[in-house]
Amino acid sequence: MKNLKRYKDWISINEEKDPGYYIYQKLPGSVYRKNLKGKWEVKRPQFGKYISLQKGDVGSRIETLEKTSTPKKLNILFVGDSNTASAAGGKFYGWWIKNKLGDKVEIEKVAKGGEGTQWMIDNLKTHLDKGNKYDVISILGGSNDIWNPSNPLTLEEIKTNIKTLVEMATKNGAKVVVISPPSKEFYPDVVNKDPKALEKLKITEQLKEWEKSTYGDNFIDFNFITSPKGGAKESDFQEDLRHLRPQPKHEQLANLWINNIYWGPKGIA
Repeated sequence: MKNLKRYKDWISINEEKDPGYYIYQKLPGSVYRKNLKGKWEVKRPQFGKYISLQKGDVGSRIETLEKTSTPKKLNILFVGDSNTASAAGGKFYGWWIKNKLGDKVEIEKVAKGGEGTQWMIDNLKTHLDKGNKYDVISILGGSNDIWNPSNPLTLEEIKTNIKTLVEMATKNGAKVVVISPPSKEFYPDVVNKDPKALEKLKITEQLKEWEKSTYGDNFIDFNFITSPKGGAKESDFQEDLRHLRPQPKHEQLANLWINNIYWGPKGIA
């Protein structure tokens, strides 16, 4: 309850179902939140989606919500490869999350370019064994397991490693976020129709589908937004056509993360 100042019985918090959300007692099931633009929204029991909250709405004084709500400050750990470790200027998606949420979050990284999920397991274990605790652990890995010729893993081996990472994060008491590896459709060998590269692209997409079906609301599809279908183009990548520029795709991933994880239906705000 330390994350919310009570105002009589006007609002309360359900720690298990919707931590950090504001629930109007006289309308059971009504959930209040701020959207990415900082505007208040409400989802009432009879409707399945959030609608804008207007001043004058019965029982929904915006100024009261502002005065009585205290955002939860989150410690977030980002685990990954070069997509997390070495975006230009350090502006990977976690940097954008911090930039947009400000002092609501503190961020750390366990990440290294060129490494696969086994490296992540070994180094996350070392990091957590020191007693570090997090509210959220965000995992973005698998690219190098598929695309690095010196460290290839099968799809099933990658799945096993992702499961291990999730279990480690869960034991730490953290909410776990699983992000699919970015698309490699602009990778030179794919553009040149190399059969081996096309097979790797297929495995990347299969991994995405498995992560989506396995982790549900805690999954974010980075693969789609870095593909042509998701609006990506060659200029979104650095000169090697393998690594993304900070804008727009890392920023877009951060927006998805904030919208789905921070403010989402099982949000942590």
